[in-house]
Amino acid sequence: MYLFFKKFPILFALFILTINVPVSAKLVEIAALVEMINVMPMSHVYVYRSGKKLEVVPMMSLQAGDLLHIRQSKNNSLKDKQNYVLLTLGKDESAKITFKQSPYWVKKRESPLMIPDNQELNPIDLFKSIYEKFRKAASMRSVETKSLLIPLLKNTLTQMVTGERRLHLAWQNRRAPYWVYIFQKNNTIAKLSSTKRVLFAKQKWQPGHYPIEISDANGNKDQGIFQVLNKLPFQFQKMEQEIQASTLPEWAKQTLFAAWLTQQENGMWKLEAYQRVVGIANKYQPALLVKKDLENME
Repeated sequence: MYLFFKKFPILFALFILTINVPVSAKLVEIAALVEMINVMPMSHVYVYRSGKKLEVVPMMSLQAGDLLHIRQSKNNSLKDKQNYVLLTLGKDESAKITFKQSPYWVKKRESPLMIPDNQELNPIDLFKSIYEKFRKAASMRSVETKSLLIPLLKNTLTQMVTGERRLHLAWQNRRAPYWVYIFQKNNTIAKLSSTKRVLFAKQKWQPGHYPIEISDANGNKDQGIFQVLNKLPFQFQKMEQEIQASTLPEWAKQTLFAAWLTQQENGMWKLEAYQRVVGIANKYQPALLVKKDLENME
């Protein structure tokens, strides 16, 4: 092979390009993206597409010709006390659809949104269960946990990537204050918190293992450990590149990748996913759903 490429240097250059340049993801057009659902119960919002009735979840793609139905409900727990769905129509364009515009006909757009043509990013698979749990929790009274628990660090060795970043952590329990300790090789980070969430100062997280201990005012304790790696696995980087190639708003890109990340390798990357959505959760409903689900993972 060496002699062949030496004889044909142009072919060698083309060969190098094919192994180093990633293949661009195929993108498909959509007419709108479901950004927020403010409807209760869930059965009061649905889409008719080609004669079929489809359920609606956050981050769902809508096609030209879809009919979005929103039924009126009397429920004071809803924001603005009315049913509505917020749609992203373009990178900087959105529309609030209430039951008064129902059924809403989704039109073809001159500059449609472009998303990856990838079955792994199906919003029904990624968001249906967490949206149902979110709605159920919203209609029930909060129940105090009997012991301190850190769901983000349970079930598997959870991971995140290195970098200059502020670490977010959350746990379950109501007996403030809390003492949080992160043990490093030659140092221990300690923080006192009055809430069930904590944000550490920005620092350079080096590759390695970081044990954590959290205790509360009643003496309850829980421990865990997370691992910091140099970078995401190659296949994860490829998926992130595909999502970044889309024309979705940046918050949607972050949330879509984080939701996909939570389902990889038995939840091993849930800590990384949490870092990506926690900062936008109070502004973007799909990110809030992922954040809440991660904070209460079994």
